[in-house]
Amino acid sequence: MTHNTKFEDMCAIQRSLHNLTHIVDQDDGIATYKDSISAAIDEIEILRKKPDSMRIFAWAIFDGEGGYDLMLYENNENCRDDFIKANGEKYKGWVTPLYSNDV
Repeated sequence: MTHNTKFEDMCAIQRSLHNLTHIVDQDDGIATYKDSISAAIDEIEILRKKPDSMRIFAWAIFDGEGGYDLMLYENNENCRDDFIKANGEKYKGWVTPLYSNDV
C-alpha cells in the first residue's frame, strides 16, 4: 500500500470544516455548539498531525440513496479519480477514503 497524499489530507480537513459549518448553522443552543466545535477542532488537529502510519485501506462510495459501497484500496488506488471521471466533478465528495492506523 502507498501513503495517502497531501491532497487527501486536505480533503479530510475540508470535510471537517464543512461539518463544523453545518453544526454552526443548526439552531440547537450554544452548549451544543461549544461541544461540537471543540470536537471538530480536535478532529482537525488529529488530521493535521496525522502520523505516517495512517493509510487508506478502503474507499466508501456513497450510492446516492443513503448507503455506501466499500472497496478495498489495494488494487483500486485510483478509485476516486475513476469515479470522478465517470460521474463528473460535482460528485467528487461521494468517494471518501477510510484510514487505518497501522501500529
